[in-house]
Amino acid sequence: GSFGPQPYYLGDERVFVRRAGVTTLLPETPLSKPIRARAINNRDQVVGTLGVGGLQPDETYATLHAYLYKNGEVIDIHPAGAQEGTRSEAEDVNDRGQIVGELGVGAGESRAFIWRDGNMRLLGLPLGSSTHEQARAVAINESGVVVGYRTLAWDTDKPRWSAFVYTGGRLWDLNSVTLWRRRFRIE
Repeated sequence: GSFGPQPYYLGDERVFVRRAGVTTLLPETPLSKPIRARAINNRDQVVGTLGVGGLQPDETYATLHAYLYKNGEVIDIHPAGAQEGTRSEAEDVNDRGQIVGELGVGAGESRAFIWRDGNMRLLGLPLGSSTHEQARAVAINESGVVVGYRTLAWDTDKPRWSAFVYTGGRLWDLNSVTLWRRRFRIE
């Protein structure tokens, strides 16, 4: 969990793990601090978001990075070669240590990702996907099946959202397999 003032990007919050009556604060450094925990698995691995680059004058962080907490250590899993200033956020982790979330890839664009053992893979986009897509993976089960949501298209200033399932190396748009073709969003 986490505690402190909201919104979560202010500098006074702390992230912790509580097991068997013992509370452990996640470690921080002067330039990175866990600011949000999103999920914990049965192996006591925690994923969430780090504030990176120190607290800025407007009380936000320079950028946000996804992290994995395991064996008492916070590991920044943001890709080393990513464009400067891009953000990533981890949403879920299964017992196999597979992590899913969102990686910013440009101005207003993001891609869903799956991470394991130091390798981040962006989830494939179906043919006809918008170049201004925003996508976020929000959950992963023990078989590695991922669910999330993405924009289908932008109508004026409002995006149209669609739920997806990623399995077997393929991204399935759930709107294309539903009988009524309604727009769903998984949260």
